[in-house]
This record gives sequence, structure tokens and C-alpha cells, in this order.
Amino acid sequence: MRRSTIWTRRFGAAALTASAVTTFLPVIRYGAPPPRFDVYVALVVALLCGLGWVAATARAPLAKPTVVPASRTDDAAPVPPRTPGPSLAARGSVLAGALAVVAVGSLLIQAQRPDGTQARTVRAIQAAGARVTTGTIAEVTRADASNVSKSGAGKGSTTPESQHFHYVWLTVELPDGTRLRVNRGIVDGRPFRDEKVDVLYAPGRPELGGWVDESADVSVYGRTWGPPLTIPVLVPFGVALFVGFAYAAMLLPAATAREGVRGTGPGARLLLVAAYTVVAATLLPVLNGTNSHLGGYLPVLAAIGAGVLAARTIVRA
Repeated sequence: MRRSTIWTRRFGAAALTASAVTTFLPVIRYGAPPPRFDVYVALVVALLCGLGWVAATARAPLAKPTVVPASRTDDAAPVPPRTPGPSLAARGSVLAGALAVVAVGSLLIQAQRPDGTQARTVRAIQAAGARVTTGTIAEVTRADASNVSKSGAGKGSTTPESQHFHYVWLTVELPDGTRLRVNRGIVDGRPFRDEKVDVLYAPGRPELGGWVDESADVSVYGRTWGPPLTIPVLVPFGVALFVGFAYAAMLLPAATAREGVRGTGPGARLLLVAAYTVVAATLLPVLNGTNSHLGGYLPVLAAIGAGVLAARTIVRA
């Protein structure tokens, strides 16, 4: 085992911070289009700090067991002037565990992003300057009921079909008379002509078509910062936040009470950094914008890997 040094703690804190950034970026920048260089930078920083942590651990002196002299039974036990608080090691380890739980909430949010043809349409509209307006359905070419049900009936109907979201191919007319094609949009229940829908579009670029998604907040794709303001998205992440930090509150006393030598050697820490590198490498498709659906999951998976790394990073030797 190795002793804790100023450099192992500094690199550990930096890796933990980068892991936290990686965990929250998919939420606070939900609508940002790929390539996601912000996620890439956070991952690289966490990786470099992890490598620095390994090097600092290898140079740290070996820990020596502490010999506590036996006290006589008639000696009064000294009373400490103040009860010591949780150590940096305990706080860092528990926070990293909480981040891993929060990352699951980020994963649930990312699972709701468009993928495939839908993702390519949204990216093209964003690149041209996305806006959101209310349009009117002028024509419904096709409507396929999905297996995703919703609570309550859609469009004021109580038929079973209306209680499912539909994938639709339709034409939407904007207030200025412009008509946009929507391919495989998502609407609440079966769509009908002359209904109003919120549509994402690029002004002056009707050839790009539009995007309709009544299961989500399409306005989030018109900005690069801010989470989607819908209950199906915010509730899972809020639950993950609560569970994560409730877990931290319960685990912190136990981590503080641990005694003796704690930590891992440079070999074990290098293995954790290598595992993190493998997870980060799988992010290349989303960073290049070539696989949005897969990439929606991988930033969070990488964050979980970073959280596991950080969980051991600040453990003092």
C-alpha cells in the first residue's frame, strides 16, 4: 500500500471533478448537436488525471503500519477537543459512488433522444439555425402505432389506439404558409388533419423538413444549454439524484469509520484507468456524429466508468 500524498489527492480530485462534468453534461447540454467535443474534453481530462494519479501513486512512499501503544487500564481515555469530520478519502469515495448512480438517470434521459434518420434530420435543422413554432397538420401520409403507451388518452379520445404514441409521416403547414415534410415524427395518439403541433424547423430551409415529437420538449433542440423540461425526462433524473445522494448520506458514516491502511497499488489503479480508456474509446461514433442512438448511451456509460475510477482515485493510501 502507498501513502497519500499531495499529488495523489490533487490528481484524484481532478479526476473526480472531470467525472462529475461527464455525468452532468448529457443533461445540462441535452440539445447540443454532435460532435460532442465537450464530452470528449471531459473524458480526456479524466483520463489524463487518472494517469497522473497512477504515476503519483507509484512515486508515493510505502505506507507503514501504525503501532498504537497499549494503555494501562487505570489511565483515563483522552477526550478529543472536537469530533473529527469525514476525511477527504471518505468524502471522495462516497461522492464518486453517488455520481455513478446519477449517471443512470442521465442514461435514461439519453435513451429518449432521436436516433437514425430522426437524429440526422434534427442535426441538419440545428446546423441551419433551429426554431420552434406551432404548425397545422396539412396531410397525414402514414401513422404507425408504437408500443410506447402513455397515461390517459390522447387527443381527448379514450380508444386504446389513442393511448399510444404514433410514428407519423406527414406535412405540416407553418403560419407563413410554408409546408414541411416530417418523416417518422412522434405524436400523441393518431394524428388528424388540421391539428396543431409544435414543429422544429430551420427558417428559410424548407428542404430540410421539420421534426415533430410530442413525447418530448422539442424546444430543447433550439438551444445548446438546459435540460428538456418534460416530466418523463426530469423525473428519472430527479429520482437518480435523490437515490444517489441518499446513498451517499448513508454510506458516509461507514466510510468515515473505516480504520487502518486504505488504498490500492499503482498496478490496480492502472487497470482501472485502462478500463476507463476502453469505455471512452467507444464514444468515437457520437463524437463524430455517425451513430446518435449508440452515442446517446455511451457518454453516460463512460461517466459510470469514470465514477468507478474516481471511487478509487481519492482513497488514501
